[in-house]
Amino acid sequence: SRSNVANGSWIFMPSSNLWDWDKKGKARDYYSPELCAALREPLLSWPLLFAPGRPSVALHLRRGDLPPDEPRTTPDTYYFELLDRIRLLLPEADVHVWSSLPPPLSYPK
Repeated sequence: SRSNVANGSWIFMPSSNLWDWDKKGKARDYYSPELCAALREPLLSWPLLFAPGRPSVALHLRRGDLPPDEPRTTPDTYYFELLDRIRLLLPEADVHVWSSLPPPLSYPK
């Protein structure tokens, strides 16, 4: 119960979303087309800055919401090895990597 959990505790909840308990469902089916359109609209005005005529690869590294010592943080070596494999298949790929800054209260310091 909530009274047994101290404030600031880390709690792993693997089954806390729709896709974990309904593996047959598609994530896009959970959100209405109207909501998807409303979320997509502001992004459509942003230019895509990939090099024309080259394969485009976008890679999001989850960093902003996890401290470096968190077990769910994927090591950099994983991404370097992944990019090495991509480069073998697509040597001319224009690769863009991004992450987010940590929110001020995302994890204890």
